[in-house]
Amino acid sequence: MQKRFIVILAIAALLTAGIVTFGIYGYATAGKVENSFYYTYTSTEGEVEDINIETDIGMVVINYNSTSMESYMDANINASVEGLFIEGKTFDEFYNQPITVNGSSTKSLEFSMKRDQWFNPSTWFSVRRVVIDLTLRTDVAYNINVNVSVGNILLNVPENVTIGNLNLQSTTGTISVDLSENTKINTVDIETSTGKIELKSLKTNHTNGIDLTTSTGSIDLSLSNGILNGNINTVTSTGNSYIDIFNMTYETNSVWSIGGSTGNVFLNIEQDENMNANVSGSVIVSTGRIEVSYRDWSANVGAKFVGTTSTGILDADLPYESSGFDSADYTYDFTLETSTGNIIFAAIE
Repeated sequence: MQKRFIVILAIAALLTAGIVTFGIYGYATAGKVENSFYYTYTSTEGEVEDINIETDIGMVVINYNSTSMESYMDANINASVEGLFIEGKTFDEFYNQPITVNGSSTKSLEFSMKRDQWFNPSTWFSVRRVVIDLTLRTDVAYNINVNVSVGNILLNVPENVTIGNLNLQSTTGTISVDLSENTKINTVDIETSTGKIELKSLKTNHTNGIDLTTSTGSIDLSLSNGILNGNINTVTSTGNSYIDIFNMTYETNSVWSIGGSTGNVFLNIEQDENMNANVSGSVIVSTGRIEVSYRDWSANVGAKFVGTTSTGILDADLPYESSGFDSADYTYDFTLETSTGNIIFAAIE
């Protein structure tokens, strides 16, 4: 019994010594490796320039030029690894060299980490940082495609810019898009598995539809004083949706599908000018609350909202039909439905 105890103590002492030595060596070899890359891209002479950006980690930030630039796109990559066991390592041990294509019909940039590094202790106790900064020209139209595995996407669009199709995807991260006055944009397709989607559009001409999808995260959509020629589809599996629509004009009849499995939906519609077309749609949630606020100040605009809930409280003001609905030039017509949750409604006309 005593011998067994001594053996156990010896093993414990060896393990402790090993852990202490491992830690001391790790801190003694702590460090940082970093590198940066800069690329410029020329025109393909097409009406719309195609851009494909793909990275498995990091943030992609897209801005437009504020001063004159000769190139059609500038790309700047800053990447680093910092932590224990880094001293003596090289950048190429952690990251692949960027893959870039210029002069073809599509401008592309791909940046990725080295694979199969689970056995390398320097990857266990380190932090990786990657930022890809893109600068585009305000006088050029682009189809923008960005795919990030783990990281955020940020797009800032100034006034008087034309964008073709916008496709932004992130597996884990936030996607934020800010469209300024007099921007013209075609399809908008934004998707993230785990993260938040933010789309703010001010006095923007949407010549096609808007699709926003997140599995675990929230959606924040704001359209104000712009034009929409298409439908709106938003889906969140687990998370809240905030939809704020103010004084929009519709080129054609628009259909909205706002859905969620587990989470709340907050829909606010305000209209004081002629809509030019009708809007119909549904807000459907499996488990969650629906809150709708509607206001209009025009005799030419009407609204109808009908609500149903399986397990929950239905607002006493539902169903709602605005005065003069049948004689209105254009209308909002919505169905509100939740399986488990309350439906709250408020209207001012």
